[in-house]
Amino acid sequence: MIIELTSFFIENGIAHVEAVLEDARLLYSQTLWSPQEYGPGLCYTSFDVDEAETIPIHQPDLVQYLESMCLDWELIPADQLI
Repeated sequence: MIIELTSFFIENGIAHVEAVLEDARLLYSQTLWSPQEYGPGLCYTSFDVDEAETIPIHQPDLVQYLESMCLDWELIPADQLI
């Protein structure tokens, strides 16, 4: 689930997306007494955009559009954050 959309742009027919996703990074490893715990993390994905495709421009609609897709999100490592 997308918590916050931080960047979205289309360049050369490819959409680039950065967003904070729920349960994207491991906060605490599993122990004998408690399960793994996950928290939000900044992630990146990209996908091809067909010229005939209509992509929503308003953020709530864009977030819903992105969540309806099966995207392969990659967690941005903490050492690459500004």
